This record gives sequence, C-alpha cells and structure tokens, in this order.
Amino acid sequence: MIQLSKKQLAARMGLSRDQFNNAIKLFDQQLWCWGEDVKRPNGNLLVACGFERIPPPKGQEQFGSMYSRRIRRGGRIVLRGWGLLISDRKHGAILLKRYGFTPELLSGEEIPTQLWDTSDLPKLISPQSDVDVSRVLFLLSAACRWVVSYETWLRLRIGMKHRETSIEHWKKMKKTNFSCDEVDRLWRLLAKRLEEAAIRLEKSVLARAA
Repeated sequence: MIQLSKKQLAARMGLSRDQFNNAIKLFDQQLWCWGEDVKRPNGNLLVACGFERIPPPKGQEQFGSMYSRRIRRGGRIVLRGWGLLISDRKHGAILLKRYGFTPELLSGEEIPTQLWDTSDLPKLISPQSDVDVSRVLFLLSAACRWVVSYETWLRLRIGMKHRETSIEHWKKMKKTNFSCDEVDRLWRLLAKRLEEAAIRLEKSVLARAA
C-alpha cells in the first residue's frame, strides 16, 4: 500500500507543513510531560486524573506500566512511552506513535488490554480512503481535545509550577520547547483543524454516495 508523504498527510489533516512539524514536536514534549506527571513526588497525576495503572507482567518490567482510561462515546485512551492510543464505538481505534504525527488504524475495533511493547499491537492500517482518513481525523481530534482537558484539569488541581518545571527540563534536553500557553493554544488549534478536515471528508463521502 502506498504511503502518503508528510506533505500529502498534512494537507489531508488541514495543516500547513509548519503546523504538521510543530505537531510532531508538541506530541513528543507532551509524552515527556506525562512521564513527569507519573514520577511526581507528591503523587501520580495520571492516576489522580482517573487512569488505571496496569503494571507489566513478571519478567517484562522493562516495559513499564500501561495507563488506561475510559472516555466519552464508549471509548478508551491508553498512554505508553512510545505513543498514544484512542478509540470510540463509531470510528474504531488508532495509534499515534511518538516522533511522528502519522496515526494508523488498528485492525480491531478495540485497544488490546495487554499492551507492553509495539510487538503486542494488532495489525496497523495506514489510512488511504477518504472514509478511513475521516475516521482517523475524528479520533485524532478527540485525542487533541482530551489533551486540552487534561492540561486544564492539571492546572486547576496543582497550579502551573509543576508543568512549567517539566517543560524547562525538556528544554534543557531538546533545546526547544513550547510554553504552557503555547501548549494549550496548539492543541486547541490541532483539534479544530483536524475536526474540520474530518467533517469535510465525511460530507464528501456522503455526497458521492447519494
């Protein structure tokens, strides 16, 4: 199956090339921040937010814990160090891997309950048809909206200092970063653009089928 180029994928997402590249960096930073939330001395913030911490089975401790939470529309979100998975009843499930912003559909409708390494994933499908791309964009938009809600919850619960410190540590390693205000603005922008692109595609599919 032919893979879409970054330029083609960005266009189908309704993003400019710069916005697409920023999304890759933003997601990488966000995964780092979630790791800092887990290690917080005063308590694991993912657990406080409602995630179930699922420790790895004996002999696979190197993979670390899996964090899973139920979300709207009968869906689920799973966080791993190497990516994010999100599902709902209507659109299925996707994986968004770290170091990229190229979501793939899972061949099954549900996210596996035991997911320690990428080798535990079911078959992944690169979306090509307008129907599949629309499904992916709706799920990716939902993931972005969820990140916004999580970061808002975090600020209301413990204030800004923890996140600002996490981002400062990230900046020392990567030499670049997005501030707390930029994080909120960029995730909101991504959610809006992705949902708009998904709706356009869905309308196009329905019009052709009429």
